[in-house]
Amino acid sequence: MQAASLRKRLRRAAVALAVLAVVVFGLELGLRSVGAPAPQPRTYTHDHESRPSEHFVADPVLGWRMRPGTELVYGTEGRISTYRANADGFRRGEVEPSDGQVLAVLGDSFAWGAGVQFEETFGALLASTLGMRIANFGMPGYGIDQVAATLRERALPAKPTLVLVAIFASDFQRSLDGYREIEGMTKPVFRLADGELVPFTEADVPWAPWRWLDEHSFAFTAAKLASWKLAMRWPHGEWWHLNRAFLARMISDCRAAGVKLAFVHVPTISWRGFPALGEFCAEERVPWIDPVELSPTQPKGLYYVEDKHLNAAGHAWLAGLLGEHLVSAFASR
Repeated sequence: MQAASLRKRLRRAAVALAVLAVVVFGLELGLRSVGAPAPQPRTYTHDHESRPSEHFVADPVLGWRMRPGTELVYGTEGRISTYRANADGFRRGEVEPSDGQVLAVLGDSFAWGAGVQFEETFGALLASTLGMRIANFGMPGYGIDQVAATLRERALPAKPTLVLVAIFASDFQRSLDGYREIEGMTKPVFRLADGELVPFTEADVPWAPWRWLDEHSFAFTAAKLASWKLAMRWPHGEWWHLNRAFLARMISDCRAAGVKLAFVHVPTISWRGFPALGEFCAEERVPWIDPVELSPTQPKGLYYVEDKHLNAAGHAWLAGLLGEHLVSAFASR
């Protein structure tokens, strides 16, 4: 009787697995046929080497910076912009003021100002409104982990009066990756161990079947992207908790230095908010500005159509929003 019962249970398990396999296979084919996002596999530092670059240099702590002193002229949808690097490899204006209080802006290419002149960036415009000089520590391709490292290693030693961290949703994903194909650079990666940030080593790389799914499966990719999108509202998973640790470190570093800190969400052209991050900032009592919350209907003409970065009008609009809400946010504290 026991043997027969065991065989019956095994047959049921086999049938269930077969049905599951058919469903997953069908889902995989369906996603491929409708043009779902292709696999976006996680990258690991130990799988790559930084390649030589005309405009960027490798940095063992930050990952990469602009080549100090370089000048890059680049066009975005017919608009030509000049990108100058200072001696530390961060973007500067044509004239560098030396006096006055400092507004330090950190983030990725949106903070850096892709597609606009330095003086047109929201950071430069906001600094002018606040009567400060701007120190731009934004960098193309940076993740939250690199922003946190830049704050600790570069921005806070410059003794800013106010730090503004601009967060784009993709910055969360970049904290998981050890290599950035566009810049061709590797960077340090971290993981959480008992709530602490520790370096991610080769021994921490997932087992081969998991990596294969990440590299080849459309269904796996769809599930991963859906999880990340849901985490913007209901925080969960490594995507959220790892980056939350970096955000908490930035708050701690600024408080220890006696420097004011604020976070701003830079929404994608799809104009989705980031409520989970807003709730985190409220818990930590840190000013948070999300344009989607303040303007649920997206103003027209803020983005380049193909490039998807903010254009000059978008930077000006965001700077105006920040100027209005930052003043009131710090006045209430």
